[in-house]
Amino acid sequence: ISGSNVVWDQNWERVLFYNGATTIQLTDSGGEQQISGSNIAWVGFDGSKTEVYFYNILTGITTQVTNNNYEECLLRISGTNAAWSGGVDYGVFFYNGSTGITTKLASDAGDQQISGSNVVWSGDDGVDQEIFFYNGSTITQLTNNGNANYPQISGTNIA
Repeated sequence: ISGSNVVWDQNWERVLFYNGATTIQLTDSGGEQQISGSNIAWVGFDGSKTEVYFYNILTGITTQVTNNNYEECLLRISGTNAAWSGGVDYGVFFYNGSTGITTKLASDAGDQQISGSNVVWSGDDGVDQEIFFYNGSTITQLTNNGNANYPQISGTNIA
């Protein structure tokens, strides 16, 4: 839920959106949806694998963000930006909705969370799981203490 807007899936097949007055079906092949402000994102099945999609409530335009041969999952959205896991090596990806550019942040990672253009995740540092932070331009390893998981973020505050 975001303001008076609500998004949900029906039977892991349809993504539905309610704007306070009308219910709109956005797709008949999606689930794992998120809403932030005037943007809705979901992971949808394209017939052979899952892809990431964005819907702008104000314009009514749906954009397919990914188009590859890999499964996407664990989608998170913040405003016009998104983060998810996927790819051949289960990496973390960041989509900047303002530029339309997708950036791979890490391999063998997950538990990603997003706040604005900031992303935090747990990933393999070559020894064990640690927490990493992306501020929109630079990646920083925050922990070095063994098996750190499930980070949370709000702005630049990380727990």
